[in-house]
Amino acid sequence: MRYVDLDSTAPVVTTGDAKSRDFTVTTTGAAPSLSSRSDILAPLPASGPTPTEAQCAKAVADSGTHHVEAAKGSRLCLTTTEGGTAYLNVLSAPSGRGIAKLTVTVWGTSAA
Repeated sequence: MRYVDLDSTAPVVTTGDAKSRDFTVTTTGAAPSLSSRSDILAPLPASGPTPTEAQCAKAVADSGTHHVEAAKGSRLCLTTTEGGTAYLNVLSAPSGRGIAKLTVTVWGTSAA
């Protein structure tokens, strides 16, 4: 399990529970999953243009959830603990144990 904080200058990934974490990545099942403390994760269609900050914020407001399965090619938006907006694209998602790779765009925080 990895804890991810996107509100830093660069994303912070730790194995210890971070109070400021935005989401958790678990890679022990059939596909990695992303979890959050509240309904801040919004899955997007697998194909389409890269969303804007406003489109991501609207996706979270309209369809935010706290758990998402993350297969390769999955795309999602989220709201960070400090109120920023982020877009994630899953580049690789191993089944079982392994390292999931994501690209991340963050708007509206100290990282932006």
